[in-house]
Parts: sequence; structure tokens; C-alpha cells
Amino acid sequence: MPMSPRPPSARLRSACTHCHVGKVKCSGERSGCSRCLQLNLQCHYEYSMVGKCSTVRRRGRAMGAPEGSRPKSAGNPASEHTSPRRSGSAAHVGFEPTADWADGLLSEDLFMDFPQYGNHLPGVDGLVDAVSGNVLDQTFAPFPQPVGQVSAPQTSPGWTTEDFQPSSSANSHIDHATGLVFDKCSGSIATLFQLMETPATGADVLLGTLKTQVGQLATATESRSFGRCKACQMLVVVALQLMSEIYGSVLGMSGCGENIRQQPSPESTTLDTETRPSHPRMKFGSFLIDESTAAVLWRQVVRSELEKALALVRTLNRQLEDCWPDRCQTLQPLLEDLKNRMSAFIGCIP
Repeated sequence: MPMSPRPPSARLRSACTHCHVGKVKCSGERSGCSRCLQLNLQCHYEYSMVGKCSTVRRRGRAMGAPEGSRPKSAGNPASEHTSPRRSGSAAHVGFEPTADWADGLLSEDLFMDFPQYGNHLPGVDGLVDAVSGNVLDQTFAPFPQPVGQVSAPQTSPGWTTEDFQPSSSANSHIDHATGLVFDKCSGSIATLFQLMETPATGADVLLGTLKTQVGQLATATESRSFGRCKACQMLVVVALQLMSEIYGSVLGMSGCGENIRQQPSPESTTLDTETRPSHPRMKFGSFLIDESTAAVLWRQVVRSELEKALALVRTLNRQLEDCWPDRCQTLQPLLEDLKNRMSAFIGCIP
């Protein structure tokens, strides 16, 4: 039976090498255990290294780093850092490091000295993560408040506070209600632009979106805050101009706007590319309406929506003339053009 060279003060394992590696129970016969005989394996026994330190490891410890640079934990034997299950397995697998792996690997200099740095950041009354520096409990970190009494900034002797105040005509009061009106008007413009850029949009979808936007703008113009916001009035005019373009496309799809539509240009939107007359399918209960009757009904629906848009243009023009004559000089030409165009759309519907 082959055996490894006998090291000093060592004894053979009670299990052969194959049973030891497989972690199975060995019968322990020195001439060959029953498992090795059954599997036709060469049975041999190694000397146990439990609690022993190899010669190379002792030599590496003797030739290690100077005493001053070694950590405090380097004086502990290597057996304290290994588990009993893995003890002595280095001799079998042939892993012989040139130095002790426990010496100098985990140094105290690599870690933060938490008692020295502490777990609080200066100026923050809260528990702080010592690694990331984040406040763990936001209730302990109040929002900074001004210290002392806040006074008005000092002005130079040659100026007064009235010099920095805008004139009454340029002063516009923007409150929360005015901001809501502005958001509604700008949102309508964004919706109309998106509608114009969407390809292959049906005529019923276009007209339904126009109906919704006309209702929202009509509600905005009735608000008291609408008159205090000059930008809101301009946004409504821009939205109405976009609506007139889309109304022209709807009439072209319906086959009743050829006399007022111009030839499509390369810069025209996708809404103007439809030339074949089309209208959505209509039903009356469970009955499908025929094509000719559906075309007549669809044109009446388009006429009704155009009349609502024209009424919005006239309402806005009347508000400007009655309440803001100075602004009417700028917006009146645009509103007049919108009225003429909407009236022409209504007149072309048979």
C-alpha cells in the first residue's frame, strides 16, 4: 500500500484519500477499503495535518514583513482562521502558498476608523450612513431656516423703491387661476400640433379632437383670469389658426372643400394628403346607414362644429373690443382673417 512520506509528529488519516475527498464513510482497512476495492481504485492514506502548520508556511512567517508593518491580528495562528472541516486539506490538493495568506491580507489601515470619524456629519442633526453619507432619517434633518430677522436689502441713497416698480400698464397680475388658464391654452396648442403630425388620422378623430379643444378654449375665455393674461389671448388665437388648418383638411376628406383648398405643397402636413372623399361609417341602432345618407349627416356634423368654432372667434373679438381696445389693434386682423375663413368653410358645405 503506497503511503506518503511520514512528516514529523503526524498520524495517518482514518479514511483513505478517495473517501476523504468524497466525504463518505471509509471502512479503514490499510490493505484497501471496501469502497476502493468495489470501484477498482488505488487506495492510499495520507498523513493527517490537523492542527499542524506546514514547513513552507512556517518559513513564510519567519520571512514575513517587519514587525512594525504587520497588523495586530497577524500574531494569531493560522488555525484560528480556518474551519475544522477544511483543516489539513491543503496538503492533499497541493496548494502550498509561498507565504501565509492571513499575514497582511486584511489590514486595519484599509478600513475607516469609525470611532474616530463618528457617524454624524457636522451641521446635521440626524443619523448618517458612515459609508454613503446619506441621512437615514429625514426627520432629523430639518429644512434650513433663515437665522434672525430678514430685512429688506439696502438701496443706494440715489435710488428709491418706486424706481424699481413697473408701470401700472405693464404690471400683470399672475395668480394661480391665471396659470391654470395659461396651461389649458398651451395644452390645446400642443394637442393640435401632435394631431397635425400624426399620419393617417381619420376624419372623425380629427373632428372629435377639434370639438374637445373648442370646448376647452371657450371655457378658458369665459374665465375672469383670461382678461389679465395677454399671453393667453395670443395662445387662443394661435390655437384657432391651427384649427382652421385642420378644419380645411376635414372638409377635403369629406369631399366638400375642393373650391377653397389650395394645391398641397411639399411642406404641407400629412392631414392634407388625403384627397379621396371619406366619412366614418354611421349606424342607427343596429342598422347601418347607407353611404349617401351618411355623407349628408356627416356634412351636417362638420357644419355644426364649424359654427361653434366661428362663435368662439366672434366672442374673443367682442371681448377685445369691449375690454381691451389697445390689444384689439394687434389681434383684430388675425381674428378677422379667422372669421372670413371659417365662414368660407361653412359656405362650401352643400
